Amino acid sequence: MKDRFPSLGNTASAAALVLATLFSTGAAQAGALYTAQNGTLTIPALNFPGNGTFQVQLTARSALLRVGTVFQFTSAAPNSTTDSMPANYNSSTKTIYLVAVAVRSADGLVNYFDIKLRMQDSAGQSWIVDSVDDTLLGQTLINNAQGVAGSNGTSGTAGTPGPTGATGATGATGPAGPAGTGVSGTFGTNTNTVTQGTTTANLPTCVIGSVMLMAGTKFPTNYLKADGTVVTSTTYPALVSYLGGASATNAALPSVQSAAPNGLTYVICATGITP
Repeated sequence: MKDRFPSLGNTASAAALVLATLFSTGAAQAGALYTAQNGTLTIPALNFPGNGTFQVQLTARSALLRVGTVFQFTSAAPNSTTDSMPANYNSSTKTIYLVAVAVRSADGLVNYFDIKLRMQDSAGQSWIVDSVDDTLLGQTLINNAQGVAGSNGTSGTAGTPGPTGATGATGATGPAGPAGTGVSGTFGTNTNTVTQGTTTANLPTCVIGSVMLMAGTKFPTNYLKADGTVVTSTTYPALVSYLGGASATNAALPSVQSAAPNGLTYVICATGITP
């Protein structure tokens, strides 16, 4: 194994969890060291069961170590030295688990993260970061470099509405609309003048509550003028029941004479066929 990994199989991709920290070549390391200056991940001792131990370098396009970062194989050389915490390739899961990767942010704080890489191709040329777990171990180094800017805080609550502005000046009056085309003086004159007749024979059959217009001087005795007069259930039981309900003892007739055409009278059927 001189310039590439042995063929080790395929793997699944990782979830998206960003660890936005920079890494220093001067930090202490155990298992691996990620270098921010050139995006290279160095694994001093990586054990491939049956193939030996190698010093391996992987390079990523991004200078950020995060879940989902993809590394490309750069170089591998046999390593005969003994590492107290070597990394091991798991052939069944196609993964490499790196313990305690040293991470130093720009503000000088060093933390250690356990990182799992998963192989993406059968040739072992492409590796994706499958997980990044903080070991909660770290130390503070002297470093006067300015730290990276923190993320924006959440938006504050909305302020109270300001006072209502003054009412604007009244606009000018618009022009008058065109004159209407309705007929003036057509209704309500000389209405309610027809009187009830006295003949009770041969009366026209009507539906109780129906209203009609009458001309002339007389209307049938089974009709009443629709002029708002109150009638009792004693005299007109069917009509009162129709207008006021089954338990009503009286009811007012419709008052529609003002809506009658000039010279005509509205009458309502008082006795006849029940609707």
